[in-house]
Amino acid sequence: MNDQYINNILENYEFSSEREMIYELLPRGYNIPAAYAEISKLKEFPEGTQITTFGYIDKYETTPFGTKLNKIKAKLYKDGDHIYLTWIASKTKTSTFIYGLEQKSKNKSLVQVSGKIKIYEFKGGGEFRFIDAPQLNSVTKATDGSNAMFIVPEPLYKLKPNIKVSQIQLAFRRVLENWDQLDKSELLPIELEQYLGLHTLYESIQNCHGLKPINSKDLTSFLEYNGFRRRLTAEKIWKIVKTGMGIKNTAINAEAQIDDQDIDFVKEALSALPFTLTNDQKKAIWGAMKEFSKRKGSKTLVFGDVGSGKTMVALVLAYMLLKNGKQVAILTPTSILAKQHYEEAIRLFPKEEIAIIHSKSTSREKTAINKKLASGKPMIVYGTTSVNSLDFTNLALAVIDEEQKFGVKDKEKLFDRFGCHLMFMTATPIPRTLANVMFSDFEVMKIEEKPAMQKPRITKIAQLQELDLDEINGIRGRMKNGEQTLVIVPSIVSDEMMSVSKAIEKYSYYFPGFKIGSINGKMKPDLVEKVTESFMKGKIDILIATTMVDSGFSNNRLSHVFVESAERFGIAQLHQIRGRVGRGSLQGYCYLSNNSRNETSEARLLSVASSENGFELSMKDIEIRGSGNLTGDEQSGFETDFLEWSKEIKVMQNYLKGKIS
Repeated sequence: MNDQYINNILENYEFSSEREMIYELLPRGYNIPAAYAEISKLKEFPEGTQITTFGYIDKYETTPFGTKLNKIKAKLYKDGDHIYLTWIASKTKTSTFIYGLEQKSKNKSLVQVSGKIKIYEFKGGGEFRFIDAPQLNSVTKATDGSNAMFIVPEPLYKLKPNIKVSQIQLAFRRVLENWDQLDKSELLPIELEQYLGLHTLYESIQNCHGLKPINSKDLTSFLEYNGFRRRLTAEKIWKIVKTGMGIKNTAINAEAQIDDQDIDFVKEALSALPFTLTNDQKKAIWGAMKEFSKRKGSKTLVFGDVGSGKTMVALVLAYMLLKNGKQVAILTPTSILAKQHYEEAIRLFPKEEIAIIHSKSTSREKTAINKKLASGKPMIVYGTTSVNSLDFTNLALAVIDEEQKFGVKDKEKLFDRFGCHLMFMTATPIPRTLANVMFSDFEVMKIEEKPAMQKPRITKIAQLQELDLDEINGIRGRMKNGEQTLVIVPSIVSDEMMSVSKAIEKYSYYFPGFKIGSINGKMKPDLVEKVTESFMKGKIDILIATTMVDSGFSNNRLSHVFVESAERFGIAQLHQIRGRVGRGSLQGYCYLSNNSRNETSEARLLSVASSENGFELSMKDIEIRGSGNLTGDEQSGFETDFLEWSKEIKVMQNYLKGKIS
C-alpha cells in the first residue's frame, strides 16, 4: 500500500511492511473512560477535571496561533447544549490533524469526547469553558429503541516522538479501507486461522485498535478479553515458525574469534567478582565460548528467571573478549538500566576501557567514544539503541538485554552490520524445546539456579491497611535504615481503582516522614529518568509507578513492593514485578492487594504467593485462564508469552509439513 498515513507509521517505527505493523504495534492497554457527564452538566465541574461526554460536531475552524501553530476549534453540541473543543497543531500538520478528527466525526455521527476541562476567565466577568486537546472516538446509539450507548476504548501505545495515538489509529483505519490491496500471501492462511479457532484478522484489527464501537455495558468484558489481540499475535508466531523451520546457523568451522587463552581471561574475570557464580551461570559462559569458537557470527539465547544473573554472564564474556582485543556492545531497553550495568562494570573492572552512551551524553562524549571505536580500540560500550549507530571496527559481540523489549530491526542491527556474535537475554519463562522452535537459529542456554546470596522472597496477599502494626513498623524501620519501597498501581487516573494520586495519599498516611516520588507512562522521558535516578540513589524512599517498571529495573536497596489491585495483572507480570525486590542480599517482601473476590483472581494470586518459579507459574497461568487474559487497565500490557503458544506452534509446524490440510 502506498498510503501517506501508513507510511508515516512504518517509517517512524522502522517496520518493513504493513504485516509487521499489524503484529508488532499492539496496544499496551486501554484508557478507561473518565467520569461521564452530559454537556449540560459540565459547568458543574472544576477546571482540570478529566471528563468524558458525547455530542455532535458540524465543522472544524482554524485560526493562527503564533507564527508556527494553528488553533483548531469545534463546537460539540447535544440536546440544546454545547461546549467548545480546542487543539493546537503545527501549521504543516494541521490538515492531516483535521483529517484524522473528521474521520471520527464524519456524517455528523455521535462522538465520544475525553479530555480536561479548561476555563478562561474574562477580565470584565464571565468565563469561557472548553475541553482542551480531547481524544475523539466514533460512537453509535442502539437501533432497537433502547438507551444503550456504544463507545470505543482509547488504545494506549508505546509512542515514538511526534507520533500520536490518533495517527496510529488512522494508519490502521487506512489498512482496513484498502483491505483488498493488502498483500496477504505471507499472512496466516485462512484455513489455519479457522482450524485454530481464531477471529478474522480484519475484525481483530478493528477491535484491538479502537476502530469499532462496543456497547458501554460490555466494556469490562472487552477489556478482559484477549481473543482479538491473540489473533494479531498469531501473525508474529506464524512468521517466526515459517522463518525458523529448517534454518540453523551454518557458518560452522569458520575462522574462530577466540582461542584457549580466553579461558584464562574468564578465570581472571571470575576472580574479580565479590561472589561466586552459580553452576548454571558458568555453564552458560562455557556454552557461549564454545559457540564463539565454532562459528563466526554465532547466535545465542540465554534465558532465565528474574534475578538469575544473566547480565553477569554477559559481563564476564564481554571482559574475556575485551582482553582478547575486541569490542563489545551491550544494549538495554532503558537508559536507567544501561547506567546500572555500566556502573557495576566499572566498579568490578575499574582499569578497563568501558563506556556508556545514553540520552544525556554530550556530543563531545559521543564523538570521543566513536573515535576510539573507529580506531579499533578494545572496549565495552553500554547503551540503548543509540549504540546501533556507532562506528565499531572490531566488534566481536552484541548483547541484547531484555530482548523482548526491542523492535525486530533494532536487536539485530549490529549483527547485520558487522557479522558479530549475537546474544539475546530474556526472562520470558519458556521451556528449552519451545525456545529452540522460537529461536531456531540460536543456541539456547537456560539459567535456573539463583545466586546464593538471594533469599526467597516473602509474598503475601494483603492490603496495606490489613497489615498489623508490628509489620507496618517493621517496614518503617527497614526504610529508616535505607531500604526502599515500590508501589505498583494499575492506573494513572481512575475513579474505580487505585491510581497514582490515590496511592500517594494512602502511602503518605501510612508512612509519614518518608519521601515519595511517582512515575507513569504519560510523563516526559527526561522527568521519568530524573525521578528514577533519585530513587536509585536513595533520595526517594517510596516510588509509586505504573507497570512501566515491571522489568529492566534493578535496585539492591529495594526490599518491599506493594501491588495495588493485583487481580488486574497477569501471573507472569506479577512475577516480573516481584522480581524487582530482594535482588541483592536483602530480604524481599511482596504484598498483593486483591480487590476482587472472584475465584479465578484469588487462584492466580495464590499461585504467585506459593511459587517463585517463573516456568511453573506460566504453566499455572495457562491452566487457570486458558487462552490468556489482557487487562484493560491504563499502562498495562504484556509481551508475547511463547509458552501459551506451544499447541498452536505444533499445529503450524504440521501445516507447513503438509500434515494438516
